[in-house]
Amino acid sequence: MHTAFLPGALKWLRALVALFGLLTLFVVWLPISFRPFSSLLGVLIVGAWGLSRLRGRMTMWVVIWCAVSMSPLELSLKNAPGPPRVVPFVFGTPSARGRELIALGEIASGGCMYSPFGPKWVIIW
Repeated sequence: MHTAFLPGALKWLRALVALFGLLTLFVVWLPISFRPFSSLLGVLIVGAWGLSRLRGRMTMWVVIWCAVSMSPLELSLKNAPGPPRVVPFVFGTPSARGRELIALGEIASGGCMYSPFGPKWVIIW
């Protein structure tokens, strides 16, 4: 076996695994999770996997990502009136009163499709 070939092959293998991880994250996890913060964290973790100094701590980062992904709390990117606060995250088509509460920032809507992986509470600001 020629040893000069291995570092280059491992580099390509690492890049392919990272690409597969990103595709899996966007094709499978993002559509069913309704979790933009954990999806962004997942992208950063997969991207950081290529950096040699962070690779030794990947197990820790994957555990952190799993905990954030399954947490009942999520960070919203929506701007709402009032101070930052934690509000319920509801699924389903909102009624007229529900649309009013969403506009006031009292609840956050996950849309009409339910996901068992969705958060229960959302931090809005």
